[in-house]
Amino acid sequence: MTRGRLDRAPGPAGAGLAGVQGRSAAADLGAMDACDLPAAKLAVNSPEQRHALLCACECVCDSEERAREESTHDCGFDRRRCERHIAEATVLQQQLERGCATVAVGLGIAARVAASLAELIETEMHERAHCSEVVPAGLGIRRAAGLMWTLVALDAEVEREILPAHDSPR
Repeated sequence: MTRGRLDRAPGPAGAGLAGVQGRSAAADLGAMDACDLPAAKLAVNSPEQRHALLCACECVCDSEERAREESTHDCGFDRRRCERHIAEATVLQQQLERGCATVAVGLGIAARVAASLAELIETEMHERAHCSEVVPAGLGIRRAAGLMWTLVALDAEVEREILPAHDSPR
């Protein structure tokens, strides 16, 4: 995996996010340049990982839209941040739907994507503990292990992106 940025839209600089559609806030992005949004590159090695990441995108978008709807009562709401998070989730979702082997997870949503992955791992382990006679044990453990790999890889990439490189001793 390598460090990266979200995909730039084809065309002139500042064109915004490529193909952002379907989310009302994404239409209001205006001059936001996707290349300015830092992201962690993440390999997607299985349909289960792809599905888990798609679920995480949906959770991010839903929670941001809920926050925007409730923002009339909250003076501390940051509309621009909300739009950026929806845009990051939408770009990630589009990459996943296109079947990209490596995707860019925006750093603005990486913690929520990681939390969603952790919840799915917890669900798999809960099913293993309580429904072992229904589902073969190895199947749930393999799914959880794949999701754990994704979670650990995402965490490592985010860490590489946000922590400064260590200078060699002089």
